[in-house]
Amino acid sequence: MWNTEPVEANILYFAKGQEKQNLHKIVPGEEINIAFLDQKLCIGVEEKTSKWISCITNNKKDNPEFTKENRVDQKFKQCFRCRQHSFFNCRMTCTGDICIPNPLTAKAYCEPPQTKVYLTSIADKLKIGVSLGSFRRFLEQGSDYAAIIAKTKGLEARRIETRGASELGLVLQVRNSYKIKNLKPLPRNEAIKRINDKVEKISPIAREVLSSVEGEHFIPAEIIELGKYYGDLNFTQSITEIVPKAGKEFGGRIVAIKGSILVIEQSNNYFALDMKKMISQTFKFLERKAKMRITSAIDDWF
Repeated sequence: MWNTEPVEANILYFAKGQEKQNLHKIVPGEEINIAFLDQKLCIGVEEKTSKWISCITNNKKDNPEFTKENRVDQKFKQCFRCRQHSFFNCRMTCTGDICIPNPLTAKAYCEPPQTKVYLTSIADKLKIGVSLGSFRRFLEQGSDYAAIIAKTKGLEARRIETRGASELGLVLQVRNSYKIKNLKPLPRNEAIKRINDKVEKISPIAREVLSSVEGEHFIPAEIIELGKYYGDLNFTQSITEIVPKAGKEFGGRIVAIKGSILVIEQSNNYFALDMKKMISQTFKFLERKAKMRITSAIDDWF
């Protein structure tokens, strides 16, 4: 996860049997070494818009004696109860046509005019999205450049997003596997020109959507550059993606952290780990250098 004051990336985790979350700061230039274990445990639930609570805390609402984290199947990140109580389930499928809040308390976060519509350049893709906390969202997805184009209510923001994607060919998602293969940003002038060109084309759409909403407004886009927060992305070596597997170790000198992509160097070899693939995985931090079979058995990671 990314914090914004100060700007820094962290691994958010729960220690075994504990209800309180912990943070392990990711700092380019420092070492990180971890070992993947063989269990998947429920990550808990997001009780409010950006506040996570552990599975233990969530289940204690029904059973005060509950003390053990729930194991989950490989295809899930949460147990059934936590999945049912996750905040903003509705936003995963919202297109702005109708509000069917899940849970009901989520509606209160969409009604005030606080949702931002943005354009962002990630590798060579232009993405449109909406967010309540746009700067953190830019960092979390590894944006190279970004611009907020409107601030409005949740449904109207989704309508602008949906129309921008369908009418202008903007993407709604950039897969992390693509980001790993394209970590370097476009040249600055090219990226900014592409954003400005799309802003010009989406402006009439945004104004049309907002014309019937009292007090809502279109915001002239101002380009935000994010590259300075990620570390060194100017290396020329090829990168091998690492997939977490029980019994494997991963580690070395941190080169960069871009969005959820952690890049490390060990013995002049570069490796990338999509930290989202660690969600719900059990692991331990190592005080020694991770043992990685770099040259003789690299296929073991795939």
